[in-house]
Amino acid sequence: MNRIVSRFWISLITSKFLAESGPSNSIFMSSLLEFLALRLANGSDCAGRLEVFYNGTWGSICSNYMSQLTAITVCKHLNCGDSGEITRDFKYGKGSGPTWLDHIECTERHSSLWQCQSDPWNPQSCDNRAEETHISCTGN
Repeated sequence: MNRIVSRFWISLITSKFLAESGPSNSIFMSSLLEFLALRLANGSDCAGRLEVFYNGTWGSICSNYMSQLTAITVCKHLNCGDSGEITRDFKYGKGSGPTWLDHIECTERHSSLWQCQSDPWNPQSCDNRAEETHISCTGN
């Protein structure tokens, strides 16, 4: 079983997205007591299909527009090293839950996936399980 090394409680009164510059919304979403966790599933602690726990359910993250910088940010976020790559062989299987996020774009200044830009939660742009994100982390 994969360890869940990233857990966040977000308790905010308003229900709006915290936006950075540009048309995209930040992954941080304001809401009442929502629990978020991140994991790499169906592999090892530091390699697998990228999933997020949101609204009581584990779901996939699509890889549209995702760069190696995002993979590196995920690996650092999970304490799995300082390097990583998005794998295209899909050896970690298909997810069975909803697709929660898409179009995640991290930069060098981000230390956590929650700081990166993305589409709003529960996107309609990812309708193919072949677009799910698979990441392999390496490094110290």
